[in-house]
Amino acid sequence: MSNRQQRRIPKYQCDFIAGPAVKIIASGLVLSMLRPNRHHDVLHALAEMTGKALQTGDHIQGFMGRDGQFLNRSDAGRIAGKREALYSEDLW
Repeated sequence: MSNRQQRRIPKYQCDFIAGPAVKIIASGLVLSMLRPNRHHDVLHALAEMTGKALQTGDHIQGFMGRDGQFLNRSDAGRIAGKREALYSEDLW
């Protein structure tokens, strides 16, 4: 079993996540995509829509909950039962 497979969260612990999301700090706008997309897919889509790439510090990466709530990586990790931040690579 690879390290990546060992790190994955059991599906029952991540059913609350609809997909990766990015929240723009200045506006509060959240853009999300469904799984199996990753955060870089969301960032690329934002760059295509706006014509410019977001810079570090302009946004927060996290997840969109199935209830429509934005969760930062730490909160999503805590809900999933991890002691650290959650990454989409942990899930799919």
